[in-house]
Amino acid sequence: LFFRPAACGVKSGLYFSLDIYSTMPEKATTAVIALLCLYGFFKDMRPAVPFLTPFLRSSLKNFTAEEVDNQIYPVLSYSWMGYLLFVLLLADFVRYKPVLVVGGACYVATSALWLWGERLEVMQLGQVVYGLATATETVYFSYIYVVVEEGYYKKATGYVRSATLFGQFLASTSAQIVVSLDKPGYLILNYITLGSVSLALLVSVFLPLSKKSLLSSREKS
Repeated sequence: LFFRPAACGVKSGLYFSLDIYSTMPEKATTAVIALLCLYGFFKDMRPAVPFLTPFLRSSLKNFTAEEVDNQIYPVLSYSWMGYLLFVLLLADFVRYKPVLVVGGACYVATSALWLWGERLEVMQLGQVVYGLATATETVYFSYIYVVVEEGYYKKATGYVRSATLFGQFLASTSAQIVVSLDKPGYLILNYITLGSVSLALLVSVFLPLSKKSLLSSREKS
């Protein structure tokens, strides 16, 4: 492995990538698909989400139904709508990967706020951060088609979608089992979620920068 900044699309000395992506395209594509699958799996393996409402209304947090339904959850919808267009435009400009890293960091921050936040304002802030995290979902699926060659589109889409769905399935199943066996299991679910999204953040760091854009023509090497 060796560095070739010109071939890797380095801009202003800010971004570097290994030459593996140009010297071994088939193996590199397989590696990128594997990273995408890992990121999608850990990102969606969030067992705390299905039981977030009873967690917030339990003795662990002591929020009322009115606070949860009318003051906490609506913040997510408005923040997501506000972030979406901005995130899509920014992703194309910064070549996608930085947005996915920020999304992973936002999932980690959201889980931490859910776990250790006590005040209503903190929970609302958690929903604002969560809105940014969920707004990066579209960027994640768009990213597939800018880092994978056209011949691998179907394969990559199938594997990535399967990984995310398996993550959601495992999250829901494990959450139901934990809550059924352990009444105070809400904290366990949140710790599992924090660990999973932390792994997603770690994986996102190793994703390559894209060399092309969905809104502009392919860059010249």
